[in-house]
This record gives sequence, C-alpha cells and structure tokens, in this order.
Amino acid sequence: MALSDTKLRSLLNKPFDSIRVFKDRDSMSVRVSPKGKIVFQYRYRFEGKQRRYDMGVYPALSLSDARKLVPTLRDIVSSGCDIKEYYSKDAIENTKPSLDECIDLFMDKYVCKLRASTQSVYNYSLGRHAKGKVKAPVEDVTKPEWYRFFDEVEKNSTGYVAQTLVKQLKTCLRFCSDRGFINKHSLNDIATKSVGHTSGIKDRTPSIVEIKQILREIERSQCLVSTKNTVKFIVLTGARCGEVRKMELSDVDFENKLWTLPADKSKTNIKIIRPLAPQAITILKEQVELFSEFSRFVFPSATYQNAISSQTINKFCRAVRDRMNLESWTVHDFRRSISTILVDKGVEPYIAEKLLGHSLGSVFSIYNKSNFITEQLSAYTKWEKLIL
Repeated sequence: MALSDTKLRSLLNKPFDSIRVFKDRDSMSVRVSPKGKIVFQYRYRFEGKQRRYDMGVYPALSLSDARKLVPTLRDIVSSGCDIKEYYSKDAIENTKPSLDECIDLFMDKYVCKLRASTQSVYNYSLGRHAKGKVKAPVEDVTKPEWYRFFDEVEKNSTGYVAQTLVKQLKTCLRFCSDRGFINKHSLNDIATKSVGHTSGIKDRTPSIVEIKQILREIERSQCLVSTKNTVKFIVLTGARCGEVRKMELSDVDFENKLWTLPADKSKTNIKIIRPLAPQAITILKEQVELFSEFSRFVFPSATYQNAISSQTINKFCRAVRDRMNLESWTVHDFRRSISTILVDKGVEPYIAEKLLGHSLGSVFSIYNKSNFITEQLSAYTKWEKLIL
C-alpha cells in the first residue's frame, strides 16, 4: 500500500523497538529509526547487488517531492552509474534545512498565529538580522560560528538586539525541532546571557527644552508628513507608539474631541478614552484630510493598506537623533516625560496615570470608573503649552 502524509505524521518522532521499513511505490520506501526519524530511501540494483539510497529526511523532504525524485534516480541507474557515486555528497546531507528554511517554517506555522504587533517584531528582527546570514545547514553550525554571527549583529546594531535575537532563534529552532524538521543543533548549547546584554531599566526623561528641540528637528525633516505627525502625536499625548500607529478613523470622535482606544488594541486589554487637546486635534484633522480617502488608518503606511510600521518610526527617530547633540532617546521616553513633568507642575498623579492609559489599581479602580475626561483635557492642554 502506498504511503500517505497521514501515515508519515503518525510515525514521526514516535518510539519503536527497532528499525522499521514501510514500502511506497516505484521502489521507494521509508526507514523509521527507533526514535521516529523518517528517511526516504530508493531501492535499486547495481552491479548485481541490492542497494538503498537515502533521499532525504521527512518532513524536510515532503512525500510528493520524494516521489518526484524517483524518475531521476532511475535514470541515473539506467545510465550505468551508481547513485551514491553520481552525487558528490550524500543527498540526505543536501536536504538538511538551512536557517532560512527554519525561519520560514517558524513564521508560516507559529508566528502567524501571534498578535499582529508580535508578528511585526519577529518579521523585522529575523528578516533584518538572520535571513540570508547563515549559509550552512543549521544542524552543522558550530558554537564558535554562532558566536561570530551574534557578535556581528551586536557590532552592527546593539548588544540588546543581539541577545534578543538569541532568544528568538532559540524559540524558532525549538519549534522546528519539535516538528521533526531538524535534529540536534549547537544553539542550544549557547547561554543567552553570554551574548550582548539585557535592556535594563530605562530612566531617560527628556526635558521640556529637549522636547522643544526634538519637535523643531522633526519639523525640519524632509520625511513623509504622516511619519512626522505620528511622532508628534506620540509626544503630545504620551500614548504608546503601537496605540497611535493602529488608530483608525472610527476611533476618533471629532465632535466631542475624544479618542477611544478599543480593548483589543490596548496593551492592557482595557478600553482607553482620551480627550484631544487643540494641537492633537489639528494633527488628526490634517491626517484625515490627506489620507481618509485611501485608508482606514489615521496614520497609514506608504501603501495606505496598513498602519504605519514601528520600523518606520524607529528609523525616522534614529535619523532625527543622529542630527542632534542630545542624549539618546526613544518615543517611549516621552511617556515618562509627560507624567513626570506634569506631576511636577501640579497635575494629580492619578490623572497622569490616566493619560498614560494605566489602570489606577487597588480599591480605587474597583469603585471609581470615571475616565476624568475634564481633568485629562486640562492636563493635556497644559502639556501642549509647555512644549510648543
């Protein structure tokens, strides 16, 4: 009886008492090891002796692709050559998955099920720092080669990025290993902390003077207006970058000057309602006038089909930072600034927490469900006057 994918999946990684062989058609069979490793084999005679040729490992080599190889192998034997001598390397070695193939499987079968923001992080990180960088089969990459690879990432980016990449690739290869796509690899032997460094606790709080300088530099930039407006809106509201990027036209009530962030777009899975001060409204109206005919997003990407990406924002901010003689900053630092500076200026701490979209916690949040819209608007108006 011919083999099927269902049959092969039922055998994959299952323990057996001994080696088992299951025949397919056209002289092809599979050899299943006691640990459940499946190897496609082609049976043939050469110089009067029965021989077997290992074609590849399942599922790195699919059943349909293995069957497609059979006519080629048959022709090699018919021409008077031994298959093993014909190929300079054993075909099973040639089918060892590369890092790129592992990443593709990981993205297609695992990452695609994660939330959109996490997918974006994996797409950017693995696409920029890992795809196309390691040519050898992933099972053959040695520890020193892995360390050289991560050291190069740290050199070209940061230690934090390099350490994060170790974690991401370990997750990727663990997934591929669990599916039987790859066997043992040396990345497991590398301690994550031995590469780069952790992000640490951030305490950068740009001052009013610095924020004014940054806003002026943003205005002088020649980049797309939507990119500039996204960063300016983050500065004005203290909202998370992801919250601003994903804002849709339906989230904004221009009549009542309110921005409602649905729970499914919130990091805390809680609906957030923010009032809009004059300059924030001005930016939103400009975006609507420019892009509402083309996109449902207030701050769209260049194609208008998606929200502007975090990579676009980060690239723009790096360009602005490089032109300024200031201590390094990120858009997330402005959340720290708006809270710290407004509290110093007399705004109640619990109102500052509402501006940031934090829950108030404790008994306060259980019994007090007010959004303090009037108080938030007063705080935002004060903030705009301070920085503009």
